[in-house]
Amino acid sequence: MYFSPRASRLVVLALALPVYSFSTLGERTLQLSPINVRDWEELMGIQRRAAEDFSHLNPTTQEQLIYGRPGDDGQFLLANMTLHAPNGMDIVMMERFESLTKSVDCKGDDGSMSLTFKSKAAFTHALKTWSFINDAEENHFLLIANHDGCGRVDERQPYLITGIRENPATLTTFLTSQPASWSDIAKHFEMDFGHALSQGTRHLKPRDGDKTASSKFALNVGFQNQNKNIYTGPSGNVKIDCLNCFVSGTFQLTGHVAVKGGKLTALNLVVLPQNIAATLQMKATLSTKKKIDQLSAKYPVLAVPVPGAGIVVGGIFKLGATISYDLSITSSFKGTAEFDFGLRASLPGTARVVVDAMNQANSGATGFEGYSSQPNFGVQSLTAVASVSANTMPKLTFGIDVVNVGHVDAAVSMKLPEVAAELTGEYNADGVCGSGSSKTGVKLDSKVSVSVDLDIDYALGKGDSTPAYSAKLWGVEKPLFSKCYPLNIPGLGPGPKPKDVKPTTEKPLPVVGAQPKPAPSGSVSQANPSGGPLLPRAKGLFDGRSARVSKSRSIEDDDEERSPLVIRKAMGPREEGEKAPYPIPAM
Repeated sequence: MYFSPRASRLVVLALALPVYSFSTLGERTLQLSPINVRDWEELMGIQRRAAEDFSHLNPTTQEQLIYGRPGDDGQFLLANMTLHAPNGMDIVMMERFESLTKSVDCKGDDGSMSLTFKSKAAFTHALKTWSFINDAEENHFLLIANHDGCGRVDERQPYLITGIRENPATLTTFLTSQPASWSDIAKHFEMDFGHALSQGTRHLKPRDGDKTASSKFALNVGFQNQNKNIYTGPSGNVKIDCLNCFVSGTFQLTGHVAVKGGKLTALNLVVLPQNIAATLQMKATLSTKKKIDQLSAKYPVLAVPVPGAGIVVGGIFKLGATISYDLSITSSFKGTAEFDFGLRASLPGTARVVVDAMNQANSGATGFEGYSSQPNFGVQSLTAVASVSANTMPKLTFGIDVVNVGHVDAAVSMKLPEVAAELTGEYNADGVCGSGSSKTGVKLDSKVSVSVDLDIDYALGKGDSTPAYSAKLWGVEKPLFSKCYPLNIPGLGPGPKPKDVKPTTEKPLPVVGAQPKPAPSGSVSQANPSGGPLLPRAKGLFDGRSARVSKSRSIEDDDEERSPLVIRKAMGPREEGEKAPYPIPAM
C-alpha cells in the first residue's frame, strides 16, 4: 500500500534556567559586625582566655579579624580575615588587650586616644612596648579598635599611632592617633566569607545588637499558579501565555578572596543549590493564512535584590545579590495550532558549583547527574507548519567589591532541564497512532538537556586588563520520550502530484522588549535539499535535522498561496538505504 501523506511540523523548545552570578550589588545587604577575636579563638579551642596576658599588647606583623551575625536559622554567619601589616607597619588589636583596661576614650578632638589600665604591670608593659614610636619620626604602628566610641558601631576603626605619653598616677597612656582608611592599610589580606557555625556561638555577640542574618538565601521568582500573557500579536493571530512559570528553593554561598600589593590574587566561590525546583507551563495559539509569520518576543518580568543575600564587611568587602527573570519566545509558522508545553524540574541536593575567578580552569560543577524532570505536553489542534522556542531565564546575580581592587562579576547559570519537542502532523489510512485510530494526528519526539555555564567580567582598576571569561562547566543531553496524539487535521491526506512551489520571503513580526542576540550563521534554514521552501526553524536541541518536501500537491489557502509542507512516508517500510527524516541524534 502506498501513502502520500501531508505533514505539518511543530518544534517546541522549553527551558527553566536559574542562574547564579556576581554583578550588581543588591540594596538589601546586611552588614556583618566585628566579633571579638578572643571570643572566637576560645570558642574554636585555639587559645584559652588568660586573666592577664601582656603579650596581646605586643605589635605583630599580621592579625585575624572576625566578622559575623547570628542566624535566623540557629546558625552564625561568618567572615574570617587575615590582615598583613602594611609597609612594615606593625599591628596591635585593641580587642585582644581591652580586658586589661579600665577605660578607653577614642572621642578626643585633639588627635589623642587615652587608655587607662587596671594594673601597674599592664600599664608598664604597654609603655615599654610602645615607646619606640617616640624614638624616630618614622616610627609608628597601627592600632585597630573594636570598642564602643571608637568608630562606627558596626565596623572596626584603624588608627595610625605616632606618639605616646603617660600619666603614671592614673595608669593612663595618651596615644597620638589619627584615624586611618581601610583603603590605605588593606592592601594585603585574605578573607573567607559565608561560612556558618551551628552551635556554641552564644558568646559571639556583635556590638550592634541582635540583628539576624541567614546562611541560606531564598530563590523564589516568577508567576506561580498565575496566567500571564507574554505576547499577543497586533491582529490577535498569535498569543503566548505563561500558565505557571516560577522557580523556588534556596542556595548557600561561601567564598575566599585574597589581595596582595593591592591586586586581586584569588577569588573563589562555592554555590550550593538546595531544593531548587522549576515549573514552566506555557500555551501557544497561532493562526495565519497568507504568509509565513515570524516573531521574537522577550518579556522582562523583574530584577530585584535578593532579601538578605548580601555580605558587607565595613570598608573592606561587599557582596550583594539581585535576581532577574525573563521569558522569551521565538517562532516561525504558517497555518493554525493550539498547544501547551512545559515541564517540572528539580536539581539534586548534591549539586555544587565551584568558581575560581583567577584560575578559571579550576572552575567546575559536580553532583547534577541526579536531576529530575517531568515534561507536560498537550496538543489541542494543529494544521500548521511551525517552529517555536520558549525559555524562562531566572538569573541570580552577585556583585563583589573589594577594597583597593575594584569590581568582579561572575555569573553561574544553572539550567534546569531544557526540553525540546518536535511535533509532526501525519496522515495514515490505517491510523496514525495505531490500527483503528484517527487517520490524522500528531507525533511528538522530545529531548532533554541540562547544563551549567560560567561568565565572569572584571573591572579591576587602572592598568588591569583581565579579559572576560565564559565557559560551560557541565552538560548532558538525552532523548526524553515519544508520544502520538490522534487529532482531526483538516486538509491532511493523500493527494496528486503538486505544482512547483516557489519560496517566499516575509517580514517578521515586531520584537517585544529587548531583542535577543542574532542566531549564529546556519542556525536557521530557509530551504531544503529538494529545492522547495521550508520555514525557518527556532534554534534548539533538534538543530541539524533534515526534512524533505513532499512531491504531493500542497494545501491551498483561500488566496491560492501555497504552503510549504514537510512530509514523510508514514507506517510503511523505507526503501533500502533510506534514512529516517527526523533521526534522534546519538548521545
